[in-house]
Parts: sequence; structure tokens; C-alpha cells
Amino acid sequence: MTASLPAARTVDLNVDGSMTFPPTTGLSRRGEGLFLFQEALMKMELAMYQALRAIDVPELKAEAVIQALESDMLTLLATKSDLTNLEQRLTAEITHIDHRLTSEIHRLTAEIAKSDLKLSIRMASMLAVTIGILIGAMKVFL
Repeated sequence: MTASLPAARTVDLNVDGSMTFPPTTGLSRRGEGLFLFQEALMKMELAMYQALRAIDVPELKAEAVIQALESDMLTLLATKSDLTNLEQRLTAEITHIDHRLTSEIHRLTAEIAKSDLKLSIRMASMLAVTIGILIGAMKVFL
């Protein structure tokens, strides 16, 4: 069973100017994406506040809704840089674990080969002793 993610959406934030998020042009500076996200978030908050006030929601309740939304968006949503950072950390950790497992596999393989040699020597020794006992018994009884 395969889970599918919803398609990415563009949020139109035309409160006092025209802006769409995410931006369709490339970002030129580091941190610019976060700035644009925060700017879009502020415009969205303003638009929601105005919409709530337009339907006669009391000012304190409208502000509480906006604060709860902002809190959830800043704690529950991940930015592209958050996901990139997480991907890099997970890749590094997986690589580290891969190296550890590879070295452990090599160590265990060497230990098994060493045990195999010891077991072969023991079995050959037991076989030689058994043959010696049989030959001795045949000489005594024959």
C-alpha cells in the first residue's frame, strides 16, 4: 500500500499588493526564502484578521485565532531549509551506521573464519584419535 502526498499548493496573498507563496522566481540570497515565508505569513494573518472582523468576530477572539494559527504554523510546519537540514543529518547518520555495520560484518566474518579453522582442526583431531582407537582395538581383539 503506497501513501501519496497532496500536491503542493500556491497561496494567493493579495492583501495590499500582489504576492504568491511559494515564489516562482529563484531565491538569490540565503535566508530570503524564510523572509518571504514570514512576509507571506504576516499578510495571511492580516487577511484572516480582516476576514474575521468582517463577519463580526470580536477583536480579542480574532486575535486569539490568529495567534493560535501562527503558533501552529511556526511549530508544526517545516520549511524547505528545515527539510534539507534534516535530510543532510539523516544522510550523515545513515552513512555512519553503514560504516559501523560494514566494519562489524567484516569483524564477524573474520571471527567465523577463525572459528571454522579451529573447528576443522578439532574434528580432524577427533577423527585421528577415533581411528587410532579402532586400530588399537582391532589389534587387541584380532
